[in-house]
Amino acid sequence: SYNNFPNAFNRTIDTIDALLSNGLKVSVRMNVDKQNYKSIYELVLYLDAKFHKRDGFFCYAYPLFDENVDRICCNGYRDNLIYDSDLEKFFFPISDKIIALNVNPHETLRFCRQKTVSCGSAKEGNFVIDPCGLLYKCSFEIGNPNRSVGNVFDGIVLNSHHLKYILPKYSKDCYSCKLLPMCQGGCRYQFVWNSTHRCTVNLDMLRHDLINIIEKISATNS
Repeated sequence: SYNNFPNAFNRTIDTIDALLSNGLKVSVRMNVDKQNYKSIYELVLYLDAKFHKRDGFFCYAYPLFDENVDRICCNGYRDNLIYDSDLEKFFFPISDKIIALNVNPHETLRFCRQKTVSCGSAKEGNFVIDPCGLLYKCSFEIGNPNRSVGNVFDGIVLNSHHLKYILPKYSKDCYSCKLLPMCQGGCRYQFVWNSTHRCTVNLDMLRHDLINIIEKISATNS
């Protein structure tokens, strides 16, 4: 466990600084739930003051959705997860403030641009590593060893579960959607386990950020 690890936050910040100083890119994901959404903005302000305009630095917020409740690590935590109807209250204000601060001046349109996969889980060489060294395709699966696809000691296991993530497949509605180049079918986790695409929320977030960014650019150029 990494709980109460001595100076964990400061060591993480120092590591980010060292990586950036050596020309490596760093992406910081801040998981938003109903419990921490207010403190997330304080973290955004800190990161903005610490790393603003540093080449290669990128931070973003992402909601912890209600469909993740099957995870072992979420037991006793379900009331804090975000439902689709909660985005307006708990998530969009954080996303708006990140854009307004221009924390990521070099990658403002990172999520609003053409891409080849919906997320890292769809990439062949992308994995999430838990504290025990187990490899997962998606962070939503951490805490369930039966869904691991190998470990850092013995290597990657190319099992059927692994292949479901990296083999592209879309719903019929995706092919006629104008935002497919930016969405790429939505959440792979949902597709793998529920045979559905989380396009509704992806589209809601994309549309919201696109409008916000366009208004910001228009105001700057006017």
